[in-house]
Amino acid sequence: MTEASTQTQDTRVSSGGNRESTPVSTGIRAGSLVLFCILRTLTIAAATTPRILPDESGSWSFSRFIAGGASIITMHQQPEYRFGTGLLLSPLWAVTSDPLVRYRLGLVLLSAAPILAAWCIARSLRLLSLGDNVLRSTAFAMVLLFPATMMTGSFTWAEPLSMAWWGLIILGMTATFTSHRPATALFATSLVAGFAPFVHGRMYSVTITWVCLLLFLLLQGQFGSPRHETSDDKQEADQPSTRALVGSLAVTVMVYLVASVAQKHMVSVLWSAPSEQGQGIGLGLFTQVEFWSNLFLSMLGQIWYLAVSSCGLALLGIGVLARFSYRSSSAVPRALTVSLAAMFAGAFALSNLLMTSYYMTAPREIVRYDHLFYGRYNDAVIAVLSVIGLLALSKLALQAAALALTSTTAAISTILAVVVRWRVTHIELSESFPPTIAGLAVLSGAGTGLHILRWSAISIVLCMLLGIACYFSRSALLGLVLAAVVLGSVSATRNAIQMHQSYQYSAAFEPFLTTSASPKRAVVSSDAADLSGYSYLLTGQQYQLVDNGWSFTVSEKSSAELAAEPEPGTELLVLAPGFMPTGNFQESTPFGPVVFFKGTPAPQ
Repeated sequence: MTEASTQTQDTRVSSGGNRESTPVSTGIRAGSLVLFCILRTLTIAAATTPRILPDESGSWSFSRFIAGGASIITMHQQPEYRFGTGLLLSPLWAVTSDPLVRYRLGLVLLSAAPILAAWCIARSLRLLSLGDNVLRSTAFAMVLLFPATMMTGSFTWAEPLSMAWWGLIILGMTATFTSHRPATALFATSLVAGFAPFVHGRMYSVTITWVCLLLFLLLQGQFGSPRHETSDDKQEADQPSTRALVGSLAVTVMVYLVASVAQKHMVSVLWSAPSEQGQGIGLGLFTQVEFWSNLFLSMLGQIWYLAVSSCGLALLGIGVLARFSYRSSSAVPRALTVSLAAMFAGAFALSNLLMTSYYMTAPREIVRYDHLFYGRYNDAVIAVLSVIGLLALSKLALQAAALALTSTTAAISTILAVVVRWRVTHIELSESFPPTIAGLAVLSGAGTGLHILRWSAISIVLCMLLGIACYFSRSALLGLVLAAVVLGSVSATRNAIQMHQSYQYSAAFEPFLTTSASPKRAVVSSDAADLSGYSYLLTGQQYQLVDNGWSFTVSEKSSAELAAEPEPGTELLVLAPGFMPTGNFQESTPFGPVVFFKGTPAPQ
């Protein structure tokens, strides 16, 4: 099939070129929105309480504090979360006192995030005159229903808002370079960039890159429009004034500083002991041979995850960004693509540094299986890169491009799979956590039974199908992508529902939920709070008790001291294994840390 015939078919598919809407493009957007709402409704109906612990509990802890809650959850030595999602959820405490209703309303509220992200990406493509309406609508559906983000967006942690923030920053940067009123876009983007690290710590690259871009524009004094010529006269964006650039820089710094002060204050209240996460990052770490070995393994694993979870489209997207960053003849597209590439690369680098320094470095002897690939931190970026890859593949629509994509993905996946598989045999592994590698949990729940080579083979086959679709027409390519995304989103939703229905760490505190006639006091010993069992297993139950009026405190006393003399008014004790408190306390759980109740327990 010739390129000319392909272009003719593409014209028929677009049904009107770049008009505001067409029946096909409108149908794609409406259909994807309807499917998204149906799938998310099914997930919300199955949701009863936070399941991603302690991550979701961290969001609700911030929200309760911001809403003025007197009784808050103590996040003793748990990872230090950012308050962005908590700020968004905080109004819900005034809406209802029912924990179940509040949690479901939180999911409803956060469901707007992927819709916003999809709209921002599609709008950015329109501002840049990339693709026609059908292609942009396909990109909208792809971002909205991207299987990995469909699963991670089914919980009240930072992932949904992170997705929205990536969409906002991309739209803001695009509008800055294309708008005839760039000052407005500059200030709006500065607000988004300044607050980005408080949506999630891995988004520091957004703030840093934006500040560097503003400084570059100030120093160079160059600013133009990347718009395509639509007539004899080239459309030009207005030049932003130096005052606007300086003001935007000040806004970014001011928003960051104010949010940083708020973050530190809330952490000092909510965390009774500093988080261990990130404390291992220091200059001495970079002198360790094991660190570099594990960093290499982490990078291989995450690149492999990027390749297989996107069927190679994200790899193609990286190639497109690199090509335009290096070969573009215009300073404006180059500045835009270089900035986006720097933001994405920064997020990827932070993900690898965190995984290597905290999860994969001695003295840890057991590595969780998903820590080898950990796609959670990059899923939102992978979705955007996949859109860029789809644009390139659709524009070229040539057999050579499709074959190059297939062969490149096959080679990279095979090499990485072999290396990672070889390295994995030298590490003792524990079970995985499906939402952190949601792109690998689409066909079935992820676990230690997940075969790296099998997923590589699946990715290669899907790449071959993309190549076959390109051979026929662009409409076949877009149809295949839409079908894959729809099926993947349905499967991802199934996995999310299963987690909401069955994923429960412990029923340790369940007896107290029905017997708490009035607010009561729970005390956690200092050594029990340091145990991972408290941080990762019991936080959700603690969240439920706090909703029922209980107060939790982490004592400075050890288990031995509290066992010998419990603090007055204590109704519930959490101690390290091996201790039995004096008085009428009785053991409630057979595992550590151990929960002890005062008096007769409720019927089981």
